[in-house]
Amino acid sequence: MKKFFSRAMVFAMAVLTVPSRIVFTSVGVATDISYCLCETDIRNDSDEIIGHVDATCGECGYDVKLCADCGGKYTVNTEPPTGDHDIYHTSKKPTCTKEGWTSERCYYCDLDIREYIPALGHDEVYHSGKAPTCTEKGFADYETCTRCNHTTYTVIPETGHVTVNRDGMAPTCSVQGYKPYVTCLNCDYTTFTVIPTIPHDLIHHDAKLPTCTEVGNTAYSTCKNCDYSSYSELPAFGHRLTYSNAQSPTCTEIGWDVYGTCRICGYSTYEEIPALGHDEVYHDAKSPTCTEIGWNAYVTCSRCDYSTYEEIPELGHDEVYHDAKSPTCTEIGWDAYVTCSRCDYSTYEGIPELGHDEVYHDAKSPTCTEIGWDAYVTCSRCDYSTYEEISELGHDEVYHDAKPPTCTEIGWDTYVTCSRCDYSTYEEISELGHDEVYHDAKSPTCTEIGWDAYVTCSRCEHSTYIIIPETGHTIVEHLPKTPTCTEIGWLAYDTCEICDYSTYIELPFQGHDIMSHERKIPTTTEAGYDAYESCTRCNYSTFTEIPPLEFELGDINGDKAVNSSDMILLSRKLAGADIATTSGADVNYDGVVNTSDMTILKRRLAGADIVIE
Repeated sequence: MKKFFSRAMVFAMAVLTVPSRIVFTSVGVATDISYCLCETDIRNDSDEIIGHVDATCGECGYDVKLCADCGGKYTVNTEPPTGDHDIYHTSKKPTCTKEGWTSERCYYCDLDIREYIPALGHDEVYHSGKAPTCTEKGFADYETCTRCNHTTYTVIPETGHVTVNRDGMAPTCSVQGYKPYVTCLNCDYTTFTVIPTIPHDLIHHDAKLPTCTEVGNTAYSTCKNCDYSSYSELPAFGHRLTYSNAQSPTCTEIGWDVYGTCRICGYSTYEEIPALGHDEVYHDAKSPTCTEIGWNAYVTCSRCDYSTYEEIPELGHDEVYHDAKSPTCTEIGWDAYVTCSRCDYSTYEGIPELGHDEVYHDAKSPTCTEIGWDAYVTCSRCDYSTYEEISELGHDEVYHDAKPPTCTEIGWDTYVTCSRCDYSTYEEISELGHDEVYHDAKSPTCTEIGWDAYVTCSRCEHSTYIIIPETGHTIVEHLPKTPTCTEIGWLAYDTCEICDYSTYIELPFQGHDIMSHERKIPTTTEAGYDAYESCTRCNYSTFTEIPPLEFELGDINGDKAVNSSDMILLSRKLAGADIATTSGADVNYDGVVNTSDMTILKRRLAGADIVIE
C-alpha cells in the first residue's frame, strides 16, 4: 500500500518522494539539501523558507531555509518526531525444515515486530517398495515429502537368474519341436528356440463326384503321420423333381398324395396310401363236426358286398393211421394205432422212453489258433452229447508304441505281440545319424549370456553349445541433483558404460514459493511498479516497472502545479466537455478518469490526508 497525504499545504505544491509515501513540499525545493557557509549564530530568522519536511515516527520535521548572506541552504527543526509508525506487513512461509514469520515493519525506522511460525515438518507420503527381479533393481518401502525433496528411498540390487536346464522335443508334421533350453525359476527368462515342423508324408486320394444326396470331394492328400488333410468337400446337387397327381385309396386298391420324382436319380417322394381295407363286421366261426356242417369265422364289409363266408360240410370220421414207434433214450414209443383228425377218437397205447447209455470224453483247452472243449458225454444209442465247442482264443495282442529311430538308436513302427504265444509284427528301423545344423557365435552382454559357434542336430538334443556367462554392468555413478522451482532433479544413480542400464529416478520440480508484493505508484521523479509476485527460492518475478510520470498526479492542465485550476478543468471534462488533459487526471492512478479522481483532488486541495488502496 502506498500513502498520499498533505498537511496544511498551499495550492502551489510539488512532489517529494519518501520511501512508500509522497509528501507535498514547496515548489522548487531540491531533495539533496546542503548547508550554508555562515555561522549558525548569524543566521537571520527572516531567511526565506524554501521547503519543509514533515516529522516522521523517529525524525523531527524541519524547514529548509535559504541563507540571505551566502545563498546556501540549511535546515531548522520545527517539530519533534511524531512517534506514530507507518506500518507495512511482510511475511515468509515456513518450510518443512525452516521456520517462517510474519512481520510488522515501519517505512521510516528499524521497527520490526516478528511472529515466528514453526517449521512444518515433512508431509510424508508412504510408497510401497518394489522387490528386485533377476535383471532389475528394487527398492524398500520409502517415504517422500509432498513439499520438498526429502526421501528415504534405498536401492535393492537385482537378484540374477536362477536357471534350470530343460529337455528339447523333436518336431512332427503338425507340432513344432524345440531345442534343449534354459529357464529361470523366478522370471520368464528363457533360451527357448522353436524347431519348425517337418514335411508331411502325403497319401493321394482320388476325387469323387457328388450325387443328388451325397457330397463329393476334389482330389486331396492326407499325411501318414498326422491328421493333416487337404480334403475339400463338393456339395450334393439336390434332387430335380417332376410332380405326379394324387389318387385316393379304396377298400381294395392303394392311393397316394401328390409326389415328385427326381429326373436324375429316380428319387421319389411317393408315399403309398394303403387300400382302406374293408370296414369289416366280424362273424364268429362254427366248426363242422363229423355229423354237422360248420363255417370258419368270417367278415363282411359295411361299405361293399365283400364277405368271406364259406360253408363247411359235416365231416364224418377222418381216420388217421399212425405207425408204431419204438421208444428211444428220451422219447416214449407206441404200437400202430388210428385216430380221428377231427375228434378225440384214438387206439393209441404208449411205451416208456429208454434213457441214455452215456460215454465220457476228456476236455481239451483252446489255443490262440485252435478250438477247445470242456469234458462231455455222448450216448451210444443216439446223438445225445453235452459237447460245447470253445472257440480259438485269438491272439491276446499287446500294443507297442512306435519308436522313431534317432541319430544314435534304432527305431520301429507300431507293432503288436501276443501275451500267450510268440506272435509279433515287430520290424526294426535303422538309426539315422546326426543331421547337423550350424549356429553362429553370439557375444555375451552385460545381462545376457553368449556362446561360441556350435552345431546341433535337427532331430535330437545333440549339441556342442557351451555358455559364455554375461559380462555384468560396467557401472558409472552419477551425483544427485536437487530439483528447483522449474527444473527436475534426481537421486544419485548408476548407469552402464556398455548398455542402457540405469537406476535413474526423477524428482519433480518444486514450483515457485510465491511471495506477493503490493504495487508502488510512480512519481514524476521515481519509477513505480504494479503488484507482483516473486519466489523465495529463486529469481522468478512478475515485476514490471512503470516509468516516472510525465505529469504530477492532479496536474490536469500540465502547468506543473496542482491547484483549483486543475479541479475546474477536471469538472468540465467529467461534465462532457471536449477538453484535452494530461495523464495526471488519473489522480488515484487506477487507469480510469472518473468522479473518484475529482473527489480525491478536492480533498487533497482541502488539506486532507488521503490513502489510496
